[in-house]
Amino acid sequence: ILIYPWLTKGGTDISNDDLDWLHGKHFLNDNLISVILMLVCEWLARRNEGFMNNVYFFSSFWFPKLQKVSNTCFKRDYTDVRCWTSKIDIFAHKYLIVPIHKEYSLS
Repeated sequence: ILIYPWLTKGGTDISNDDLDWLHGKHFLNDNLISVILMLVCEWLARRNEGFMNNVYFFSSFWFPKLQKVSNTCFKRDYTDVRCWTSKIDIFAHKYLIVPIHKEYSLS
């Protein structure tokens, strides 16, 4: 249906399947969560210019990728997510927001 944000690298595809996911007993999926977080981020940044200097939103795909266990050992495979944080200093942000689905939570 659309790619958001459009005309930039790293957009998220929203398809008919993503919208169909909302019917029945399903909740949001990773694509919908990703777009909602981008929209919330943009809205908050317009309301407060310094907001984005204090907060970093990870993609909803980041934590499941981090949780993947390496085939060669029993520790988490950081190499797959290293490039997602290579261009930012996460310690320079006051808050880090990491969306986690129920199936990946510790509960």
